[in-house]
Amino acid sequence: MRVVTWNMQGATGGGESKWNADVKRLFLQAGVNVACLQESGNPPPSAVPAAAPGWLPGFAPPVGLNGAYLLWNLGTSSRPFNVYIIWIETDPTGHRNNVAVASVLPPLNLIYIPNPLGGRPAIGMRLLYGPAGNADIFSLHAFSGNGNDGPGLLANINLTGGSWFAAGDYNCDPTQWGLPGSGSPKIVPPGTAYCPHNPVPTHPGSGTNLDYAFKNPGPGVIGTVLDNFIVSDHYPVIYDF
Repeated sequence: MRVVTWNMQGATGGGESKWNADVKRLFLQAGVNVACLQESGNPPPSAVPAAAPGWLPGFAPPVGLNGAYLLWNLGTSSRPFNVYIIWIETDPTGHRNNVAVASVLPPLNLIYIPNPLGGRPAIGMRLLYGPAGNADIFSLHAFSGNGNDGPGLLANINLTGGSWFAAGDYNCDPTQWGLPGSGSPKIVPPGTAYCPHNPVPTHPGSGTNLDYAFKNPGPGVIGTVLDNFIVSDHYPVIYDF
């Protein structure tokens, strides 16, 4: 499975839709199966509402949450290339910092993960993929500046009971996870592996690594930063597993 995580810095740039110009490119040219997106703005205008699969029992969103399950055809009517999108409004005032997962694989279930510190929830899909069976893929966007809600989100993700891969903008350097004496150690659930990437900062403006993934069960996998993908203040990171 090829998964990309990308903080889009909003759904438009240079007067055009980043969904149509850039997310589409990740699917058609980079060959990703699943895109974990942050700051995704509004969904692509050409996507249409679709009959949604059920929410994983115990992991449905609260009543009144603004969200959508959509079908997005990147091909033609005669030769469709369908992408399934779960999108939720996590920025009801600015409408930019919204979280989404887009997949060429139809999900078996959708999964909503509450944030124990009141920040943005995580959103995910349970997918059937090859001989390994089900895989739960999550997109998350931790608190700006410190990422202190990241451990709580991972703990709640781990309660789903499945094999999972949580990719996103963690808003902290990976070295902050579990370091003794850090003042706010960030602990991952038992059996969880960190998934690093090649030594390229994912947030080039600050020279920091904010975008990465965790996988349970391990082992972790090594990602590749797409540092030629210059349409946001974050670079995408691609993982294969």
